[in-house]
Amino acid sequence: MCGAVTADAQHFTPVSMGKYSGILGAGVNPALTAASPYTWHLNVVGVWANVHNDYLKLRMPYTVYRFIGDRIPDAYRDEKGKPVWSNAWLKERLNGSPKNVGASSIVKGPSLLVKLNKQWQVGITSSAAALARVNGVYEPLAYAFRRELDTARGAYDLFDLHRRSNTETIDPLTIHAMGFADVGLHASHRIKLQWNSFLDLGLTAKKVWGLGGASLHSDALQITKVNNDSVMLNGTDIRYREFSGNGKGEGLDLGVVYTFSKPEFRQPGGYKYHHPDYMLKLGMALMDVGRIRYRNVATTNWYNTNSIGWNLKAAENRYKNMEPGIDLAEQVLRDLPGLTTGRSNEAVGLPTRLLLHADYQYNRDFFIQAQVMQSLRGRHSTNMRHPSYLMLAPRYTRSLFEVTTPLFLEYDYKMFRAGLGMRVGPLYLGTNSLISMLSGKRMRDADFYIGIAFGNLPGSRISRAQKEAEDKTIRTKKECGSM
Repeated sequence: MCGAVTADAQHFTPVSMGKYSGILGAGVNPALTAASPYTWHLNVVGVWANVHNDYLKLRMPYTVYRFIGDRIPDAYRDEKGKPVWSNAWLKERLNGSPKNVGASSIVKGPSLLVKLNKQWQVGITSSAAALARVNGVYEPLAYAFRRELDTARGAYDLFDLHRRSNTETIDPLTIHAMGFADVGLHASHRIKLQWNSFLDLGLTAKKVWGLGGASLHSDALQITKVNNDSVMLNGTDIRYREFSGNGKGEGLDLGVVYTFSKPEFRQPGGYKYHHPDYMLKLGMALMDVGRIRYRNVATTNWYNTNSIGWNLKAAENRYKNMEPGIDLAEQVLRDLPGLTTGRSNEAVGLPTRLLLHADYQYNRDFFIQAQVMQSLRGRHSTNMRHPSYLMLAPRYTRSLFEVTTPLFLEYDYKMFRAGLGMRVGPLYLGTNSLISMLSGKRMRDADFYIGIAFGNLPGSRISRAQKEAEDKTIRTKKECGSM
């Protein structure tokens, strides 16, 4: 459950909301690009990867930075001096709740933003993603797999069948993994309002190609022990879908941003120094509205409204001469009553989500941004999904340098995380789980992103520096005059 790999939550968000984010802002809210200062901005490539779970916790006897610095104590090295891995370092969180796993990888391909005039920005975007999740693993089942289904290791100690009652209720379970790629046409428009306030609108229309995947869903299942050799399954509804890489679909991102500045007659002394660009920026966006259509999807359904008896001794005698593997699995499936297989056309929804964000300018270079992302796809749906999160991030921003320290309540608001993001010239990089990754004594997730993007700001570097100096002088004079 620690090793599932593939896309989740917050992506490149911490470095995508600033004044100089350019085309990266379209991934948070397509209206954010309307205020881009670049005449053109190109994202060459960006990569993000994430893995997390709420069941197993990595508790190494030393922190990760010791491993990176090769300062691991000799007691945890073998005779050749190499670090020793111990499976005992993985600790379980047993709290009676279903377990969840997610992992993510996203590649932002070449994407370009071009300023047509003061009102319009247009561009093209491209990306590829793999998203996987496991929602609702029954805790005793996760415990059993952790112990490799070995009775000698007490793999079934948590099951009621073995210690308290004759009936076990298995939680609903969803396993979903899928990849897709998209190319989009982007446009944003700026409408000037009174007192240097603005209303920005943005849209990205995308063509999407499904790269295949699989989906398994099981409703709640009751198992009743009849005697030592027999059990009864009280109703089954299990659905499995296998998607080949021939999906086609469309997606749409829609966004609006309101940029607020106080009227001049309500600006106190020092207002221009603290809020030279704006006082507050508010935004809302609907992202990845759409779906992928697959044809000729392999389907397997096991559905019974009646109880099914299962004699364990008879099953053991029937399959004892068969070698473990695909043939044995297929034979077991053929023997199950209510099992049907076939082909059908299926639609899988994109990871649709609602984003609300605010950005407050504290002074010329310091900002405080807040964002909430709520997934509009159910955790047990057959659609792709990003977990919901809440973010608060202070940010220091200049044209060639930016640093942000985001704080997250993420993975559907279940875990607190602190990260670090930076932009140095064309390079942007960071992690949304810095403390968790550096501390090997309580690691439940890992997260990292890196990319290259650059653009052309109007005028030369010297002229921009002179303009900044002139603006600072004017602000200083106004402040002195107001005093």
